[in-house]
Amino acid sequence: MKIQSKIKKIPITVAPMKACGLLAEQFSMSPPRTPRQALNFLKSVSEDIVDQDKSVSLQYTSSEEIIRSEETILSVEPQVDISGTHIQWGAINEKRLRRIPSASVYEVQNAIVFTICGTVFVLDRNGNIISPSHTKYDLLFGCYDIEINEIVRNACNGSAGTAALIECDVLSSNYCHWIYDKLSKLGLYNRTGEKLRILATNLETKFHTDYVNLLCGLGVEVIELPYDGAVKYDRLLISNTAGENLKHPAHLGSGWAFEFYDRLITQCGSKTKSPKWVYIGRNDAKYRKLQNEAELVHKLGDLGVENILLDGMPVERQIEVFHNAELVIAPHGAGLTNCIYMRPGTNLIEIVGDRHGMATYRIISEGRGINYYSYSATNEVTMSPAVFADIVLNVDDFVAAFKEYIL
Repeated sequence: MKIQSKIKKIPITVAPMKACGLLAEQFSMSPPRTPRQALNFLKSVSEDIVDQDKSVSLQYTSSEEIIRSEETILSVEPQVDISGTHIQWGAINEKRLRRIPSASVYEVQNAIVFTICGTVFVLDRNGNIISPSHTKYDLLFGCYDIEINEIVRNACNGSAGTAALIECDVLSSNYCHWIYDKLSKLGLYNRTGEKLRILATNLETKFHTDYVNLLCGLGVEVIELPYDGAVKYDRLLISNTAGENLKHPAHLGSGWAFEFYDRLITQCGSKTKSPKWVYIGRNDAKYRKLQNEAELVHKLGDLGVENILLDGMPVERQIEVFHNAELVIAPHGAGLTNCIYMRPGTNLIEIVGDRHGMATYRIISEGRGINYYSYSATNEVTMSPAVFADIVLNVDDFVAAFKEYIL
């Protein structure tokens, strides 16, 4: 049965903003459908041409500088946490200092939220531009013919009440970044005591629908912004995670981010029986595959570890699987994003390539009180960037280490 999405869309009748000069000609022939497509095109154009094409009638100012001038309605002090024993098959590292920066929520009154190629910008009442996308997509702003009066004149009215922006410079289609970078902000906004009505872009996948439906069960309304257009809000909440000092808040193990995930766990409950020991396969992944995964799955199966593929599995069921598991084994990848739902005292084994070098899930585990283990595999195929390369595991050595340290 097809699940009905509870995403609310804003009807836009005004014409989208127009690229200027040579860019307008290029975009008319092949319109970009995502911010990354537009950005990739701009990178392919020489800087001289882009500079000559700019006909922007207002100045762009640093987001951090502007949002600090708005009214602060919530501040969370920085923290230093000593936690997380990381075991790399016998080599026990000392406990680390985990530094969690401060976080703030600002109120922007009479704000206009406008989008260019799906990238979000905010116009405050003083005519300043706030970019929740850091500097990654700021070049888009400079290549469009934008006039403040036209934005104000064409902006439609959004929903009554207060809206909160969860956008940042990562793609909504990336499961890990959607959960860690965008949804985590709800924990911060929830502390304001406001009824949450969040603004987001590019909600196109099944996991978006699943998460939005879960959020509705928590009383959170989700509004999808148009790909191009402008919407007015009397009050807009924006966090300093829109700047560059607190990117990937969940990666840093912020307590306010964990609060949101705990609410989702409660919302899902434990409706279905789940295995206690699970291996999260990547056989269906486009890249970063474990090339000899079949051999590993067979030998782990003999030890009572059940192989699970997350592709197509409803988000609610994914949350249940990870929350009920006592042990999760997986190669580095988006599936491990769900480790945020594991219980303290459980075990996570991440199989990492020798060129991956990401600490994301270790940091999450430290903040969650999960026993984190890593095991190094070998990158078999050279790719650029190397983080996408497939890996090969010495299965016999892995199983021997598993028996020694886990069983």
